[in-house]
Amino acid sequence: MAQTPYLVLRGNTFYFRIDVPSALRVKVGAREIVRTLSTQDRRVAVPRALELGAIAHQLFTRLRDPYMTDYAMMQLLEQARRKLRSDLRADEAEDDLADAHRQRLREVGQARLEAENGALRDVLSRQAPPLAAPSYVNATAPLSPVAEAVAVVKLSEVINHFLKTFDADKKAMMNKFNTVMPLLLAKVGDKAIRSLRQTDLNDFFAFVCKLPPRWSDVVKQRKINVLKLAAEATPQTVTIAKKTFESTYVAAVSLLLVSARRDWADDGFPIGITIKGASYTGTQKDAGKKQRAFTTAELERLFHGPELIAFRMAPSEEHKFWLPAIGLCTGARVNEICQLNLNRPGF
Repeated sequence: MAQTPYLVLRGNTFYFRIDVPSALRVKVGAREIVRTLSTQDRRVAVPRALELGAIAHQLFTRLRDPYMTDYAMMQLLEQARRKLRSDLRADEAEDDLADAHRQRLREVGQARLEAENGALRDVLSRQAPPLAAPSYVNATAPLSPVAEAVAVVKLSEVINHFLKTFDADKKAMMNKFNTVMPLLLAKVGDKAIRSLRQTDLNDFFAFVCKLPPRWSDVVKQRKINVLKLAAEATPQTVTIAKKTFESTYVAAVSLLLVSARRDWADDGFPIGITIKGASYTGTQKDAGKKQRAFTTAELERLFHGPELIAFRMAPSEEHKFWLPAIGLCTGARVNEICQLNLNRPGF
């Protein structure tokens, strides 16, 4: 029998396996790509393996582009991971549906057989009580106890795994995680990752935009729950700045999603949820904090106003006039001006 490329049998289950070219292993982050095909039927496994092989070769070809940016490469790898998993999951879903249907037919047939045997016994014993409705008419009854045996992974487990595997030397980012992750759990709840939805993230980001700056200190001082603090927000409430929202909360959740899609997709983490809908809705637009040039009227008020005139006329306060004046003319900082060596030639 001819050997099918990319197809490997482990135990009774077929797997897809392909070596990553040595020049691309650093970019992909692996020496090989291995995915279970979730079937013991070779006729089902062969087309799946060939399709995944085509996807992998397309990925390798695009990664060889020398002009690809790091961001584009990250997006491409994420799309490939999603494609490798989503196509396989679609096939698995169809197989699961067929298996469930066959199991249902077996249960219905067994129940019908038991009912018919009971009716036959009643006739033979000349008893004619009304037959009870067979159990298979209960549409809400579970098809199989197998689903109950599947381990349920909670959001807290995913977050703890992410924090343990993240580079602890990146202390600035770890500080952000220590702020954002408990807040995410408090808002979304420690639910099973299979039940996470895009609306959970959208609601979380909208919730964050209602919090004031240094909200953790406010919570401690007022001894209230952070959810209640956000609920008290009004259109006049001063909230966290847009820059903080993007560089802390959105950035932290983005890295969590990358890790969760990679490590927990097979356990049901929804790979389709994204941070793209994370828009800032707070009250600080940062427009008033941007630097601008002084106007002529402002400079005249500053240097010809009574405050600086008084400094210039008092020998003991004269430096308070000349330091800002020199800084304005040269662009030097005050501490740099104070370090000038006045004994050097030219002064």
